[in-house]
Amino acid sequence: MVIAWYPAETNNSPVYAAWMPDRWASSEALFLYGQRIDSANPLTIGQAQQAIRQTISSSIAEAPMAHVQGLWPVLLFAPGAGVNTAFYSTFTEDLASHGYVVFGIVPTGWVATVFPDGHKVPTSNKRSDDLGWITGTALPLWANDLRFMVDQIEQLDRTSDSTFFHRLDLSRVGTFGHSFGGAASILAGLQDKRIKAVLNLDGSPFGVLSKTVLRKPFMVIKHDISPKYASVPPDEAGKAIQAKVEEELSSVYLKGRPGYRVAVGDAKHMTFSDMAVLQTWAEAGRRFATEDANDGAMTLAVICDYIRAFFDEFLLGRATPLLARPPGRYGICVLDSTTASK
Repeated sequence: MVIAWYPAETNNSPVYAAWMPDRWASSEALFLYGQRIDSANPLTIGQAQQAIRQTISSSIAEAPMAHVQGLWPVLLFAPGAGVNTAFYSTFTEDLASHGYVVFGIVPTGWVATVFPDGHKVPTSNKRSDDLGWITGTALPLWANDLRFMVDQIEQLDRTSDSTFFHRLDLSRVGTFGHSFGGAASILAGLQDKRIKAVLNLDGSPFGVLSKTVLRKPFMVIKHDISPKYASVPPDEAGKAIQAKVEEELSSVYLKGRPGYRVAVGDAKHMTFSDMAVLQTWAEAGRRFATEDANDGAMTLAVICDYIRAFFDEFLLGRATPLLARPPGRYGICVLDSTTASK
């Protein structure tokens, strides 16, 4: 399944769509209920359903696409494993409002899915934490889904009754993703020459670039581990694995041509999602949990700026001062790049 966000015609009486599409609302409410059941602030199933169904997006469902002289650049998005793509609406809506068409995949088997014909596919019980299965089966599967999505987008652009008929600039395609979706984006970008730029939101690369380089623009936006929120494994082996993952995530930007790294201070893994701005998930998503209600929106605004600046520069050719700055701390972020010596 895919969710698409795109620039729309001006609507003077907009009716905004539900944040979580109806086909996933019930399963996401059950997931939220389960997440909170052992917390200090548990929810009833009714409260969980209300939290999901009453949250409204900033998008208009099935809106007519905006008419312009040129073509719209295309971005592919992959979420974290087990996380619905709707949880990243802050990023996708921001990009669509600035002239990108974003296609976000909802990986079947990782999220319970109801297809348009009513066919239901539950979360798969074949998923595994085994590293060999992750790198040998799951990661290639996700990367192939992204590449297949490019095939389907090309077909939509050729189909006369499609919303996207002759509206897409298929010479300007980028991909980005969060967590496992970030790793899949790297692999898809490595394999597919149609993808011109890659951005990874806090996703372990799983060794995808350990023996090669990504000869295209590449940005990593990651959390900067905070002692306050860091989860420390109880044994030395776990600590060693955690250190290895952090080292790879911190250095993989060096494999980009060029490469950029933005470290967001005091962030959590799920800060890179709508959980940073939705009160129900504040404890999981905000840099300071529920302590600062305004911090989530500010944090996501900064992340949006970097995402947009990266794709503006390397898909549209619009040089941006945000990426031209020398390495260093800027507000809540630390910027590094392979262009620093130039």
